[in-house]
Amino acid sequence: VTLPVAIFGAWCMAPFFTPYGFASFSSYLISALSLPRESITEWAPLHTDVSSFCATLAICAPLFLGMFLKKREHNLLGLAMLLFSAYCAARHIRFLPFFMITAATFGWPYIEAFANYAQTRWATRAIRLSRALSLAMACALCASCARICVALVSSETYRLEYSLFPVRAIESLRASQAKGRLLINFNFGSFALWRLYPNFLVSMDGRYEETYPEQTLKDNTLALRPDLADGKRALERLQPTHILTSPLDGLSRNVPIFGKEWNVVYQDEQATILAKEGEKLPEAPAPLSMWAPQF
Repeated sequence: VTLPVAIFGAWCMAPFFTPYGFASFSSYLISALSLPRESITEWAPLHTDVSSFCATLAICAPLFLGMFLKKREHNLLGLAMLLFSAYCAARHIRFLPFFMITAATFGWPYIEAFANYAQTRWATRAIRLSRALSLAMACALCASCARICVALVSSETYRLEYSLFPVRAIESLRASQAKGRLLINFNFGSFALWRLYPNFLVSMDGRYEETYPEQTLKDNTLALRPDLADGKRALERLQPTHILTSPLDGLSRNVPIFGKEWNVVYQDEQATILAKEGEKLPEAPAPLSMWAPQF
């Protein structure tokens, strides 16, 4: 039994050692690949993250050139795994680690073939390039070690980071003692649920795979696009009393598309809150100590 076959067999057996089994794993993989999930950052396509996309291209360039050079010497199993994991990574960025692991396992012969070709074709340049890459890797390693050391002794590393969340908007809504149903972007749902329960129910939060059917996620995404016919219908189905939009939705400064019945009751640089009824929300309270329980 060759090493790639043994690795593939171990990969197939791995799901049996989880509480869910192979059938659940397969169902999860198929569902994850077949659903778009544009509104969930971690499931976005690879090209939406510039740094990850560029790093992947840097690995794929010698890998796929090596595949072309080894036309008649392919390991079909390894080639199939590489292509499949590359498709998964391109489809959703969450699968990128799978491609990296697969490339490290099955991709070395192709990278070696490209390196041998470059060394034969451009001997002098190849030596210079290898030295330059070695120097760059050494510098990157030193910089990474220095950054890790600084992070370990910095107090900022161990504090809770809420700058990406609409803290002031949520706290204003909390201080108003209003009640209702809040339509909110998926990425802020769990934070809003923590701060606003039980006065508000949120349209979506991070438990989407365990708690919500897929249609709920689709409706939530569409309802934040009332400029579309499907978005208007989704908004009518959800019937929120309040809507929180942000630059993440691309709607924080385009609120008129929701209709004249929706009024702006709060707005800052991070978020806008709309409501059908009600007065302006009070100013956000003083900064909170997020370390202390407040529920």
